[in-house]
Amino acid sequence: MKHTVQAIVLAAGRSTRFHTEKTKLSQSICGQPMIVFSAKLLASLGIAITIVVGHEKETIQHILSRYQDIPVTYITQEEQLGTGHALACSQPLWDKENILVINGDMPLVSSTTIIDLFEQHQKNNACVSFVTSCTPDKNITQSYGRVISDNNNKIAIVEAKDFTGDATQYCCINAGIYLIKKDFLVNYIQMLNSNNANNEFYITDLVNIASENNKTVIKVSAPFDSIRGVNTLEELFIIEQIKRKELMHYWMNKGVRFLTDYNIHIDVDVTIGHDSCIEGNVYLKGKTSIGDNVYIHPFSIINNSTIQPQSYVGPFAYVKNNILIPAPAMTHKAVSTPKYNKQTNIHQVQQRHEEENGFSFTGARLVHHDILTEEQ
Repeated sequence: MKHTVQAIVLAAGRSTRFHTEKTKLSQSICGQPMIVFSAKLLASLGIAITIVVGHEKETIQHILSRYQDIPVTYITQEEQLGTGHALACSQPLWDKENILVINGDMPLVSSTTIIDLFEQHQKNNACVSFVTSCTPDKNITQSYGRVISDNNNKIAIVEAKDFTGDATQYCCINAGIYLIKKDFLVNYIQMLNSNNANNEFYITDLVNIASENNKTVIKVSAPFDSIRGVNTLEELFIIEQIKRKELMHYWMNKGVRFLTDYNIHIDVDVTIGHDSCIEGNVYLKGKTSIGDNVYIHPFSIINNSTIQPQSYVGPFAYVKNNILIPAPAMTHKAVSTPKYNKQTNIHQVQQRHEEENGFSFTGARLVHHDILTEEQ
């Protein structure tokens, strides 16, 4: 695949439905910026990556510059005129037989979906192949384009704002992942127009053009949760919940026990040893490494830290910035609350507590004095 496929990642949009000033692609999902998910996926498959940037392009470039193992080429879409226009802007960089186009706001796409798309594309010698999904809930999919087929085997994609049919009848939606022969793109991309509700150039019209010209068009189905896009903060919330459950499922298969599933946060770079147990209201953040046979009690936050095997953490522990806890350890003993009476001044309480434990109370959390951060 890596010798015949080049990826174009669409990342130039203005994220208007987020109602925030910054690009949605910089939003964190389980500790990782959204744009990094698609970049890591493509890099793992050995596919050359070109990212179309525009709005907040410096932010996206800065984020990806921290991942030296992901080689990326950029092209700028100076004016955001739609997905078809974004793809056309990348034309000077096309150098592979097939062009894979994927939106940058799809953090749950798996390598299985991309490989399946490529294999079906090659098997059928298709001109255009694209990923679809089906779900009966029209409220969830109301922002997705609908895939329409007629009795003559013609296929078209109608964008959400232009669709006027019955969503329950046409439940097949367009995921926003395409594999297109470069020769077809070179010959037909100039046929795109902006005669639609958004006055934009749609990449989806390439499917319609290919079908009308009797080119081979292939649909490849994928589970809806794996192709969810992020257009609103509500969708971001839902996708992060799905990703957390994926991570928990992965670690359970490695011998880790979780005592609850709805109030545990795990970042993507966290590692956990077997025979460890995580109770509720626990946050495992950054590049935290949990050793084997570790027990983490409720209301504990561990950030960028290594917990040695056979350790006990919490409850109400706040550990950060590469603190190594030797085995065995009971951090809740190290941060016990001092006793005081009604006449005791609160500053005396804090001073005594700091002298005995090396920790201070800041609001409802614990901060270690030996490690200075901007947050403190």
